Amino acid sequence: MGQPKLISVFLMETTEGPVLFETGPHSCFKYLEKGLAENGYKKEDVKHLFLTHIHLDHAGGAWEFAKHGAKVYVHPVGVNHLIDPSRLVASATKLYQDKMDLLWGKFMPTPEKNLVVAAHNQAFEIGGKNIKVIHSPGHANHHAAYATEEGIVCGDVGGIRIAKGPPIPPCPPPDIHFDKWRESIDLLLQEQPQILHIAHFGSHDNAVQHLHDLRKEIDALETFSKDLYNKTPDKKEAYSEFNEWVRNRMLSLCPSKAIADYYAISMPTRMQLSGVYRYLMKKETD
Repeated sequence: MGQPKLISVFLMETTEGPVLFETGPHSCFKYLEKGLAENGYKKEDVKHLFLTHIHLDHAGGAWEFAKHGAKVYVHPVGVNHLIDPSRLVASATKLYQDKMDLLWGKFMPTPEKNLVVAAHNQAFEIGGKNIKVIHSPGHANHHAAYATEEGIVCGDVGGIRIAKGPPIPPCPPPDIHFDKWRESIDLLLQEQPQILHIAHFGSHDNAVQHLHDLRKEIDALETFSKDLYNKTPDKKEAYSEFNEWVRNRMLSLCPSKAIADYYAISMPTRMQLSGVYRYLMKKETD
């Protein structure tokens, strides 16, 4: 949508050629091809693609690489949704309605023969580089991070961090789970990471502090949201107060209003509220 530095894709060079982590949405595929070309590659050169999860802003271009023979590595729960994305697309359509094509472009099936199930703690060796799978729910049940010697590619479980702003948890429905998220942060910390590669946006070399700060923001969001939910369980009625709290917190944490505004583009508060309220409602009935 003409907004730079909102979605990251990561390239690892190996003796077997490029390994790609994430694809971004298919609507941005021309920029991904441009980035590959700037590094001396074509899309046909990518034979290994690792997805942190199957949300459309992370996996939207997976089928393009599979079409040219790439292996696509994904959490076990994500496999069937890539083979048959109809339920995933239907769910996203409820959120984005007539903006689906504009925002995400095409999302086509990935052939089963191209898919590789990425089990927890499984290690893949590709062209002299080791890639360890870490199942890391919290943002999505089917989320996986990938520990490499060049840092951890952590999708959305590493939060959103734009420019010099804080790491915050992106919370779209339907799979937000704060307890699991904190457990996933502990798993990432066990790797003693130096660098985190996060989808929104970029690489950050203060990995341990980043993860502790993210946990703090999860705690703050959960505490406020619980109180609001108990007081105002209807999310439409709660939106104004939720939006004001998020806005004020981001303004207090970000070095400028412009950066705070960029966070609002990356994670709209109405969607954030919907995901958090769904989590609280499910937890109440468990």
